[in-house]
Amino acid sequence: MNSPLCHLRQAAIFNELLHCALFEELPASALHEIASLTSVRRLETGGVLFHEYTQSSGLFIVQHGAIKLHRVTASRREILIHVFRPHESLGEESLFSEAGCPASACAIEPSQVLVIPKAAFMALWASYPELSLSLLRGLGRQFNLVMARID
Repeated sequence: MNSPLCHLRQAAIFNELLHCALFEELPASALHEIASLTSVRRLETGGVLFHEYTQSSGLFIVQHGAIKLHRVTASRREILIHVFRPHESLGEESLFSEAGCPASACAIEPSQVLVIPKAAFMALWASYPELSLSLLRGLGRQFNLVMARID
């Protein structure tokens, strides 16, 4: 599909990826490849992006809206981990895990999320080793968010 609409969609996704800290050090060629793999998912308020302990479908970048990452304790108490806003990524940790996502994520307002499929994203690693450093930084940010929440 090389239609003008397809090119416009790719350009919009590329622009969103440029604003995501996870990809700030990647060359444009990598961003174009990632954009070509990316789909858009819309969620209404309360819509679930993923459930705790389910296999990850990929990496997510909030384009519009807000996504709440949370866990529910055995006593049914919800623990808020973080609210992700536009240009923030989530799901990095589940790219490496067979156990699934360590928390659940849902929209707290109408949202739009970019979805980069796990298998396709992992396959890019061979071509772009810079992804390793970017993902490590992303995981570090996630860890710092959790530590700040504990404090």
